[in-house]
Amino acid sequence: MSPLLTLIPDLMDLPPRWWRVARLRALCRILRQAGSSAMTVSQLPLWDGQAQAMGEAWTLRKGPRVAVCHLWTHPIGGEARLEVDGELLRTEAGRAWAPLVELALTWRDQFMAKGWTK
Repeated sequence: MSPLLTLIPDLMDLPPRWWRVARLRALCRILRQAGSSAMTVSQLPLWDGQAQAMGEAWTLRKGPRVAVCHLWTHPIGGEARLEVDGELLRTEAGRAWAPLVELALTWRDQFMAKGWTK
């Protein structure tokens, strides 16, 4: 699956009022690529007892280190998982995808502010 970053236009080229729209459109694209073409932003796949990967939100590098954020299904809805060098650093679950994508992008922005790059 394509990383979310490749699906979002450069936000700095857009007026701030369009950033949320661009992020939500990118979310819809990532869900379609994951085989959820009929899914809306607020709908989540039903929990079937097994976590399913929904897509990679982003990957950043800093020297030999690699940080990756993935979106997964979760019993309450969805989950954002942040790994650095293959170790789970942080995870957060929620009932809707849009806030999880916003969270993933916030994590990305925090890493980029510390010198991590695409």
